[in-house]
Amino acid sequence: MSHFRLTNRHLYGNFIECLIILTVLWLLQNKGQMYFGVNDSFYDKNQDINKIESKAWRMKKFLWIFCAFFIMFQAVAGEKPTSLTASSSFTVRLPGNVTLELVRIPKGEFMMGSPATEAGRLDDEIQHRVTLTKDFFLGKYEVTQAQWQAVMGNNPSYFRGLRLPVENVSWHDAIQFCETLTATGHREGWLPENWKFTLPTEAQWEYACRAGTDTPFSYGSSSDASKMNFDGNNPYGGANRGVDRQSTVEVGSLGYRNNFGLYDMHGNVWEWCLDYYGSFSRGAVSDPVCESGSDRVLRGGCWFSYAMGCRSASRNYYYPALRPISVGFRLALVEVQ
Repeated sequence: MSHFRLTNRHLYGNFIECLIILTVLWLLQNKGQMYFGVNDSFYDKNQDINKIESKAWRMKKFLWIFCAFFIMFQAVAGEKPTSLTASSSFTVRLPGNVTLELVRIPKGEFMMGSPATEAGRLDDEIQHRVTLTKDFFLGKYEVTQAQWQAVMGNNPSYFRGLRLPVENVSWHDAIQFCETLTATGHREGWLPENWKFTLPTEAQWEYACRAGTDTPFSYGSSSDASKMNFDGNNPYGGANRGVDRQSTVEVGSLGYRNNFGLYDMHGNVWEWCLDYYGSFSRGAVSDPVCESGSDRVLRGGCWFSYAMGCRSASRNYYYPALRPISVGFRLALVEVQ
């Protein structure tokens, strides 16, 4: 799997700087007499022409060598993702010219769960303050069948389509995908040893889904089938009934993204989270993760859910060995100690 690669988009800025320098040097090379040449009227006529010409060429040579080393340094430095949180997004290039895009989610705090007045809420959505102390990356889309196949070499999905989200995968399957990609990145040197791909914690998922909002959905207090893939016969918040697609849809195809630039956080497929399912704390917590239990958390709702099951605070859970056709996942990239 030697074609794996992590692309830092800030690297393009470095190359732009290099191109600017090269352009200036080209102008100096071709219009050099204005600054360095022997026929420049700005120079004192009594100066020794040979000395001027020699000095000019030494200066040009120095600048060319400096630029060459600058380009090499920037290219090499840019290929080493030693400061991943300095970038706003990353693209992992998989075999077969398949890409996997992630966006940086900044650290912060939010109210997790739902208020008692929110329609459709359940008792396990206890509202409490959560602080996330580190930035992390999250997949721009749910992991697709093309991405799964590029990494794992098979396609377990019931609904077939390369741009459809992979489903029919267990929690253990999703973790294996993460571990395989992490091991490849470490082995090939494009992923620092203190970073790994994993599933988002439940708190990270809801924080990323809300993207600074406190309404039932990241786009407001009502929802219909134009914004997400669910059972359109059962909308929310007074919205009109709509199409019931009865299957997954291509990631990003409905066009809506939240304030963090994430697509399909509501509906399409339930998404596995790292946590075991458990009760929320009633007090403020930092970087919470439930590490004991029997079932694993699912978030986001799916293609056959009622709209109220696709709310930002809605919770679900399955036994981690099950492979439902309604469940997929979204990739996270986190820094570890």
